[in-house]
Amino acid sequence: MSPIAAQLAARAQQAIGSLGQQVAATYDASAEAATVTVTVSGRVPLTDAQIAAAHALVMQICYFAEPALCSSGVPLREVTLMVLGPMLDEYDDIISNWSGIAVVEAGSARRIYWARLSPDAAWYLYDQHILRTSYDIFD
Repeated sequence: MSPIAAQLAARAQQAIGSLGQQVAATYDASAEAATVTVTVSGRVPLTDAQIAAAHALVMQICYFAEPALCSSGVPLREVTLMVLGPMLDEYDDIISNWSGIAVVEAGSARRIYWARLSPDAAWYLYDQHILRTSYDIFD
């Protein structure tokens, strides 16, 4: 991991605290783009309530990490944040795969007034966002 990527990973980890168990980052200097991956642990969300809780966790992680990364002082045109979490594969084994992804471009980051928003309200202001709807491949 490059020194800048390590700096971004550390900044994201500090911003999310114990919400994520592992944080990794990559930085593309020519594109001024960062990709940060946060891995969460826990049970595989299978019920509607568990899936809603997983979605809320993804939104919360992105809400804390995105502004910390965008204000890091590192030249960034785009920050992609991917949250990985537990899900079931076709053999009912628990694997880690994406739970949610949020992309924020520099212009959007400057327009978002983070302090006045909740995690779910901020979610819809990101340039791109997606949440996994099923955590079981054969659901």
